Amino acid sequence: MVQNMLVSYCGLYCDLCGARNDTPERARALVTTLKQSEIDHWGADIPDFPEFWRFLNSLTEIPADKCCRSGQCGAPNCAIRNCAKDREVEVCAFCADFPCDRIRVFAQSEPLLLHDGERIRKVGLEQWVAEQIARREAGFDYGRVRCLPCIVPTE
Repeated sequence: MVQNMLVSYCGLYCDLCGARNDTPERARALVTTLKQSEIDHWGADIPDFPEFWRFLNSLTEIPADKCCRSGQCGAPNCAIRNCAKDREVEVCAFCADFPCDRIRVFAQSEPLLLHDGERIRKVGLEQWVAEQIARREAGFDYGRVRCLPCIVPTE
């Protein structure tokens, strides 16, 4: 179930999120670059530097429990999450109304969402999660294909 914790209600896989992959990698690279220039020594003279430094370091590691299902990630008023919980479906793909209007709206910014929902229905959640782990190991993250702006339904 630990890996299923990383499956959001809408059908995205949290470990493929750019905020869990690309952002921490870039933050670590910036920390390394800045440390090489010894900014952690002389940066204290820069206004708001301690807050910046703490924030930058916080971006380098994403807590494992920061995910949609824990309520610690995603839009706090996400109508998709609320609907799935109300209907008691593990993933929207298992809902009789999939794909609903909320999913269709969100899919405008998440181009793999509908395809992945159909894939979940076809192969089941366990196999789909294994496929997402393989995607991650290949270096994929949603940030590379997301269409901005991100549209999260709130009603």
